[in-house]
Amino acid sequence: MRVDELFEHRSVVAEQIKKCLREKGFTKVSFAKKAYISRPTLDKLLNGTITSKSTFDKHIQKILDVLNMSATEMFKTISERVFPFIKNLQPSKESSFSK
Repeated sequence: MRVDELFEHRSVVAEQIKKCLREKGFTKVSFAKKAYISRPTLDKLLNGTITSKSTFDKHIQKILDVLNMSATEMFKTISERVFPFIKNLQPSKESSFSK
């Protein structure tokens, strides 16, 4: 998973970032300073309303760095949250494709 692929899921990414900020005890102001992101831009990212893909990509990488996460980890967390049944799926021994 690449950072630029997260843009299409920006509203879900926003919710996950908010959750991470709460869990790590950041305020918006303290996180914006630590990530070197302006507060208005952080607000757009956290609301999922950012419309510029290049701005999103640039700042999401800063956010992931501060949270010590990769784009793949973010996407995995989001996938498990959006599709919780996926992690419980196991391939059957006899797949219909193998016949």
